[in-house]
Order: sequence, then C-alpha cells, then structure tokens
Amino acid sequence: MANTQQSPPQLTTLEELEAENANLRVEIKRLNRQIKSMNFTMEQNKNAYVARSRVSATVLAEKSRQEKYLNLLLENSPDTIILLDRNGCFAYCTAAFLNLLNVSNFGLIDGAKFTEVFNDFGGTDFSKRVGCTLKRALESRKTIRDEETIDVDGKGSRRIYAIHITPMFDEANTFDGTMVLFHDTTDAVLAKRQAEDANSAKSRFLASMSHEIRTPMNAIIGMSDLMRVDNLDNLQQRYFADIKKMAKALLQIINDILDFSKIEAGKLELIPADFHLAELYDNICSMSKFTANAKELEFSSSIDASLPAAVYGDAVRFRQIFTNITNNAIKYTRKGSVSLALRRHAQGGREYIEFSVKDTGIGIKQEDMPKLFEVFSQLDLKKNKGIVGTGLGLSITKNLVSMMGGELKVESEYGKGSVFTVLLPLIEGDPDNIDRSNELARVMAKDDATVLVVDDNHINITVALGLLATHNISGNAADSGEQAIEKVKGKQYDIVFMDHMMPGMDGIEATKRIRGIKGEFYKRLPIIALTANAVTGARDTFIESGMNDFISKPIEPAQLNSVLAKWLPPEKIMFVNDTVKPTADAAQDVCDDGAALAFLDNAMLIDKLETLNDACFYGIDGNAAKMAAQLEDSVDDERIGGYFQEISRFVRELEYEKATEKIAEVLAILKKEQQKM
Repeated sequence: MANTQQSPPQLTTLEELEAENANLRVEIKRLNRQIKSMNFTMEQNKNAYVARSRVSATVLAEKSRQEKYLNLLLENSPDTIILLDRNGCFAYCTAAFLNLLNVSNFGLIDGAKFTEVFNDFGGTDFSKRVGCTLKRALESRKTIRDEETIDVDGKGSRRIYAIHITPMFDEANTFDGTMVLFHDTTDAVLAKRQAEDANSAKSRFLASMSHEIRTPMNAIIGMSDLMRVDNLDNLQQRYFADIKKMAKALLQIINDILDFSKIEAGKLELIPADFHLAELYDNICSMSKFTANAKELEFSSSIDASLPAAVYGDAVRFRQIFTNITNNAIKYTRKGSVSLALRRHAQGGREYIEFSVKDTGIGIKQEDMPKLFEVFSQLDLKKNKGIVGTGLGLSITKNLVSMMGGELKVESEYGKGSVFTVLLPLIEGDPDNIDRSNELARVMAKDDATVLVVDDNHINITVALGLLATHNISGNAADSGEQAIEKVKGKQYDIVFMDHMMPGMDGIEATKRIRGIKGEFYKRLPIIALTANAVTGARDTFIESGMNDFISKPIEPAQLNSVLAKWLPPEKIMFVNDTVKPTADAAQDVCDDGAALAFLDNAMLIDKLETLNDACFYGIDGNAAKMAAQLEDSVDDERIGGYFQEISRFVRELEYEKATEKIAEVLAILKKEQQKM
C-alpha cells in the first residue's frame, strides 16, 4: 500500500517566511500577557488565601474567646441552668447543679432522663410536678414559673427555688429541647417574711398606740365639749380654750402619722363615692377665710361654673388634699394674700379638676425644691421659726394625689410667694347617689330607748354618755366585756357601743360571746365598735367579728347621729329640725361678696367666740375688730344679738377686758344650751 502521508507545505519565498515570523512574534506577546495575568491572579489568590486564613484564625480565636467567657459565665452563675433535649434527657447543666447533686462530673448524668435525676434531687413528687410544668410550658410555648421548697441534702436544710422552665424551638419553629433555671430565693423570701413580720409588728404597734393615744384624746376633746365654762373667770376660759385647740392640734398630728404609716405600708385605702365638689370647696373656703383673716391676710376664692354638680371620688381625701395645701399657704404667709381657685382643666385628652392656691408668702428656694415633699422636714428653719407642724402634710398630700392618678405642681419665687396646683381626674357623679347621712336632722330618742356603752375607761364612758344625752338617751355603762355580757343578758338594749381594746375579754371576744347566746334577739342586736384604733382594715375586722358598724374615737357628733338614726328602732326616734355638723368641719355659709358669716350651730359659734376672745386677750387689734364685726353682722338672735353689739363696740374702743367679760357671758349661755340639747 502506497504511503499517502503528505509533507507540510514548503515555504519557498522569503516573503512568506517573514509573514510567518511576524505572526509568531504576535502570538508570543499574547502568551506573555496571559502569563503575566495568570501570575497576577495567582498572587491575588495567594493574598486572598492568606487573608482568609488570617480571618479564619481571628474568627476561631474570637469564637474560642466567646465560648470561654460563655463557659465562665455559665459555670460561675449562682443560678442552676439545665438544658434538656427534645426527649427530656440531660444535654447540659452548670457546675452549680452538679454540686447540689453531689456529682463529680457531667458525664455521670449526660443523656439521663430528667425524671431519674430529679427523683434523687427533690424526690418523686417534685419530679412529677416538674414534669407537669414541662408539659404546660410546651403546650403554651411560653416560660412557666413555679416555686419549690427542696431539701437538697436530705438533712432538713430546705431551700426555696424559683424555677423557670422555657421550651426552645429551632429555625423551623420545631421543639428542640427545654431550658430549666433554678434561682435560689431563700434569702430573699426570708428577708421578705422578716420585713412583713416587722411591718405587721409596726401595724400592731400603730394600732395599739393609736388606741392608747386617741383614747385620752377622746376624753380631753369630749369632756371639753361637754364642760361648763360659765363658772370660769376670763383667764381660766382662755386657758381652757388653749387646751381645746392644742388637743385638736395633737389629734391632727396623730392622724398625720397614721396616714403616713398607712401610705408607707401601701395600706391606705381610697373610698370613692359621689359628692358635691362645690359644697366641699365652699366649706374649705369658709374655714380658710376665717383663719386668713385672723392673720390679717386678704383671702379670695373662685370656682368654675362649668364643673359638674357632683363628682365621683374619695371626698375625705379630696378635703385632706385641698385643706393641707390651703393651710400650708396660710401658715407660711405673714402678710399679703392667699387665693384659691377651682377650675375644669383639659390635658392629654383627659379632663381634670384643677385646684390652685396662690400666696405671697416666703416662697421656696430653688435648691430646696427637691426637699419640699420629704417627710419630717421643714425648709428655711430660720424664717420658719415658730411655725408648728410635723412636716408630713405635703408628703401625705403628694402621695394622695399620686394614688388618685393626679399631679401636684409647684411654682415659687423665694421671698415673693408660691403657687401650688393640684390636678385630679374629673369623674362626673350622680347627685342622687350622694350620701347625706352627716346632714341628717338631729336624732332625738324617745324615753324608752335603751343603749349600753362598754369601755374600760371611765372618762370615755362619761364622754359617750354625755354625747348620748344630747340625743335624749340616758345610757347604761359596763367597764368590761364580762360585765357587758351580764348586762345584755339582763336587759334588752337597742344598741350596744362596744370598745375594742379592753383588758381581759376584749370587744371582739365579747361580741362573739353575745352572738352565741341562745335567742334570735342576740343575733340581731346592733353592736357598734367604739374604738380608737384608726389603722386601715380595722373596720373589716370588726364587721367580720360580728359587729354591725364602727365609730372611731374621738367621737364625731355627726357620725354618732348617723349611727343612731341607722340602728335605733324607727319607732323609738324622732328628728328635730337642726342638723348635726362634724366638730372639726362644721361649715360656714359665706355669701359670694364675703359680707356675712352665718354660723350653723352653737358649737361653731362657740369656736369663733373663743378665737375672738384670744384676739382680744393678745391685743390683736385689726383681727379682733374684723371678727367682732363679722359676728355682730351674722347673729340676729334676739337673745344674744345685743351681746355682740356690745362686744363689737368694746373692741372698736379697745376695751378688751370689757369685751372678754361679755364674751364669757355669751359663752356661758351657749354652753348651757348645749348641755340641755
């Protein structure tokens, strides 16, 4: 077979050789460029590799560092942390749990079912409870918190643990295990219990001291109201008036301390009801006007006509807030004026009652503002020398405002005066629901009404019987729980007023014994707690023990009148036209132009006469003249009207001794009338 392989074409000409050579040089250049590009790429890849290696090393180092600190965090955590897998087997636990188990290393429990481990740790019942909690946590997909007391060493040294059980889910939201955290709360719980025990002891102390202090205060104030003064000379009457005033001041201090203690313990209660805001405001203005005038201060007030006729809230605490701020302004204002304003105020989409008091008093330094509401403190002691107070009023006021969801603001310029503004939520009330029990006509009992007063303090019995006598009730007395039971067995009483704290058998036990006597009468007999215990919750305790109602000492005439109207048999009472007003809060109706004061009862008139008597005694010319003129204009009773004309004339002529003699005569008449009521 012939060879068919052909030889490459032969270049026969010089031109062809040169052309081929040129092509080869171009190809060589192209290849050189490719080689350079490849070398550059390789260098870049080399650098990238080195960089990646360095980054990886850094990441690994950081990861190792984080893992190290995470392990340190877990192993040094005071809490016990356990991780269970989806089957409830141990996947991890901190050293704290191993120490509690007295296990040397995790490998001994790694993969063990939690029930086996918890049986040894807290017992089978504990293990079952944890299992139920695990199930609840998984079903709710939320953390569940329980509390367990565990005898961890089996020797009776029980510890209290807060146990948090949290189900864990992976990226696909599939259950992947459980975290169990044990937090030892033993010390905190014991500290809380100790604090609660201390607070309970404090409450018991306050209850006891309230009773011990208020009991003699009840006697002092009550006997003062009942005492004749027509047989005292002028100086003795002044001393007697001072005793009454200081007794009331001391009672206010006691009440402030009790209120502050209740607030501090979180036990002060708000008792909301419908009430007339305008009436409360007028009452405060009337009392404040007289006090301000006694210091020769100008006094003005205004009220927004757009405010509703009735509002819903705690009227007692409203009064306390308004009175505290107003009295504070008058107390710290030596000259100038005090003005009150009550308005409707809108803020943040809500409506408020705005109560503001502006004064021209000493003012407050800016650096003293933070201390303004501190307890037991008085600012600028040099300027305030001689001003009496506990330093609790503003602190109590601020807390009350906060409890009501309101706001208390202060603006002041030192040496020029202050403006205190209170904002309280405005909730409209129903005028038809307003309790008028304190405005009842006076209850007068018929001769067959029977009342028993039980008290181990004979002075308190005298006061109570004296107040009952003003309602035409000649009551009986018992000085112990045992004697009360015997008297109740021997006579059917309409009401029993039962003191709480008595030696031997106290009022609660005596009430239970009376309720236990056979017969329906003893189940229905009205038993009224008569006590000086003013601590929150006392009323509930008395009601739960079988008593029907509650009166605190010192006895308020209006409260006694209300109780008699409520619990005396209807056929044994009648009502007379005059109303009974609270001793401390009896209102004075003041005309809009401030022209005349109409005193509503003898008690208020006596109080104003005693104030005028003091002004005459101390020679306070302007005050005495103003008060005498007000009394002369306001009293049109023919029996005593002439006396006030003479008193006013003597005061204008600066004949204070003659004025006080006439005042003593009027006081004697009024006191004698009170004793006949």
